[in-house]
Formats: sequence, structure tokens, C-alpha cells
Amino acid sequence: MAYLPEEATPDRANDVKGFPPSYFERLHRALNLVRPRCQALDLGTGRGEIARGLAQHGASVIAIDSNSGLLDQARAVETPENAGVRYADASAEQTGLDDESLDLVIAGQSWHAFDADAVALEAHRVLRPRCHLVIAHYAWQSLPRNVVEATEDLIVQIDPDWRTGGTNGLYSEWYPRVRAAGFGEHQTFLHDVDVVFNHEGWRAYVGRRLAESFAQSDCKKLDDMLAEELVKRFAGDYLVAPHRAFSYIAQKN
Repeated sequence: MAYLPEEATPDRANDVKGFPPSYFERLHRALNLVRPRCQALDLGTGRGEIARGLAQHGASVIAIDSNSGLLDQARAVETPENAGVRYADASAEQTGLDDESLDLVIAGQSWHAFDADAVALEAHRVLRPRCHLVIAHYAWQSLPRNVVEATEDLIVQIDPDWRTGGTNGLYSEWYPRVRAAGFGEHQTFLHDVDVVFNHEGWRAYVGRRLAESFAQSDCKKLDDMLAEELVKRFAGDYLVAPHRAFSYIAQKN
């Protein structure tokens, strides 16, 4: 089912489309990982998107990040869910939390930024027995002749060394380090959704995704090329871009 930006749980300051509400609903209803009075820790919370999604389903959330500027933005979000989140400046590798004090540890869009060995051990330490670590990543999916494929082709024209595109949204490299930290009962699930954009919204979305790794001049060049490509290949002002949330779940024995 397709959803629109205002139906997502976005970073309101930048209108970034994030994990859809249906993803948190699945964690809550289908997997029973998020429930009232659940004590949860969001690692590398950024602007708090994951934390607020958990809080919406009754979890009491500690959301940590080492970037104080992002934490300030997260605290400033005016939603009822934010009342259930306690933001703290801390590292994922050394949270400072008590042993076996949590029911859920989750890292959404952040695991790649950590020392995976250290964070897996820290998650194991703070989780209660039979509780869970969730690692999730959410990204667009390139399929034949869709707008994502067309966009990635243009990106490669600008930077032939760009290697971020063309993935299937599966991340097997998470498993060995989490298992080595002492976790068992490993499972994964895919949550695929269609995300709706107009032309302007898609160009802005692509620009934000590339702003941190591309020079401003290259971003401008890409935007000009993309605007022309959208008019030529995708008539009207309605685009559907498939996105995938891949989640890896491990239980502490």
C-alpha cells in the first residue's frame, strides 16, 4: 500500500520520508517486540524518528546519540509521542545503562556508524534475558525501469565510483558479530512499501540523500538532469518509489 509523506514518521524539519507507520505496527502486533511499558533503547537516534515510532505503541524509550545538535532537533519535535522519549547524549558502545535493564535495543539507519563488535556486546549487557536486539535499515529499491533505477543511472554518470545503489536491501554482514556477542534465535524480516512522490518531492528527496557525500555543484547538476529525465520518462506528477525496511532480530539467551 502506498503512503504519502505526511503519513510517514518523518523528520519534520527536513521532510525526510522515514520508516512507515506500518513498520512499527508490525513490530508491535505481529512480533510483539513493542508493547506498553516496554523499556526500549534507540541507538544513534538522530532526530528521534525510531524513538517516536516506538513510543507511539506504548514503549518507554531512551534515545541516545553522540551528536548534540541532532538531539536538540529531536527534543524540539512537538508530537505526543515525544513525551515518552528521554533523549541523552551517549555513545552506542558505552551507554552507561544498568545491566539487564531493557526489553528492546534497536538501531535504525545507524548500525553502520558503530563499532559493531562493541555495540553488540553492549546491547547484550543491557538487555534482559530473552529480550531482543533489532537492527533495521530502510532504503529505496531499484527495479527495472522504475524511478529509482533511472535516478541511480544519473548519479553514476556524475560519479562513476558511486557504489551505494543497486542493492537488494539485505544485510547479511550483521549476523556474525551479533552472534559472537552471545545472541541466539536469529531471524530477519522484510517490510516493503510503495512511497508516493511528486516530481518536486522526489528531486528534493534525492538531493537530501546525496548532500552529505556530493559537492553542491554536483547536486545541482544531478537535479537539473533529474528534472529533465522525470518529464521525459515519467509523465504526470505521480511517482511510486518502492522502499524496503530490512530488519535483523536476535534474542538474548
